[in-house]
Amino acid sequence: MNKQNNQQYWKRRFIQSKIIGLQSCQDYEFALSRRLNKLLYIYDRELSKWYKRYTTDLGIPKEQVAKMLDGIEFKHWDLTLDEFRKKRRLAVAMRNY
Repeated sequence: MNKQNNQQYWKRRFIQSKIIGLQSCQDYEFALSRRLNKLLYIYDRELSKWYKRYTTDLGIPKEQVAKMLDGIEFKHWDLTLDEFRKKRRLAVAMRNY
């Protein structure tokens, strides 16, 4: 195998490797996109339940409910993952007690 053939071989191999890598990334992004769309649907459904709960059950106007719920998802996330896990273990232990 001469130098020219050797360079062409490695160039072809590199391109094939890149194609496989790009296809793998594309497949992963597609699967992730589908999962995120499902989660968005679940989130929207849950949010609708809360809107209904406040507006129908408690008689609060929809505009006021929107203000109350706006940005609430981050207000109470003050636990680290380890703290959350400890809290969950304690809750499970108490439930099983």
